[in-house]
Amino acid sequence: MDALLDKVLEEANELASCPPEQRLEEAADVYEVLLAVTATLGLDDEALWNKAREKREQRGAFRDRIWLV
Repeated sequence: MDALLDKVLEEANELASCPPEQRLEEAADVYEVLLAVTATLGLDDEALWNKAREKREQRGAFRDRIWLV
């Protein structure tokens, strides 16, 4: 699991530093690592999607670029 967590940080840093035209590709890499983390936890892709949806419903989403600190 530690290697996957290191990898998600690496991919997130690549996303943060890449030019705009590469952001979708880098976001897809982050997503793939998150799916691997989910699988390592013994869960499927749907579990990740459902948890994200649940959190959006409870706390809102980042789509409006507004978040509470």
